[in-house]
Amino acid sequence: MLNTDKFYTPLGIKASIFYDYLNELVNKEHSWETHFGFDAIQVDSRWIQVDHALRAVDKLQPIRALGVLRVPPNSFYNFHKDSYRLSTINMLIKQEEGHCYFIEPKGEHYSDCTELVYKPRTYYLFNNQAIHGVVNKSKPRYMLSLYFANETKYSDLQAKLEHLKA
Repeated sequence: MLNTDKFYTPLGIKASIFYDYLNELVNKEHSWETHFGFDAIQVDSRWIQVDHALRAVDKLQPIRALGVLRVPPNSFYNFHKDSYRLSTINMLIKQEEGHCYFIEPKGEHYSDCTELVYKPRTYYLFNNQAIHGVVNKSKPRYMLSLYFANETKYSDLQAKLEHLKA
């Protein structure tokens, strides 16, 4: 069994009205832009100061931008390591049958894998340099994802955000 701490870390502070706002936001019409294969919209950065969890994170590691990523139904976002981010914080907004997996290759034919099973209103520190992918079934999948002002290694952020862990 894989040690999930090297892939993701749940934070103990839950989203409050921001989560409700995001659920309303994804049900409205938007001009989605393509962002590394995802459909994406930017979220007003004022929420960084309104949401208790984001405000706590921002004090320790400044946040540059917030956005919502949409994965289309009946799709697979291929296994990869991000070329543009070292780590992030994600929160699942809405999905029907979606799954996020992390893998570690073991030989020529197999990989060990583990799934990040998102809990409602929960922020996850996410290691973008670990191999990960998303399987999405019947309906679009919506995820809040952020950019830090300075790219930082996942392990360094784990240490910096230690007291915010669940």
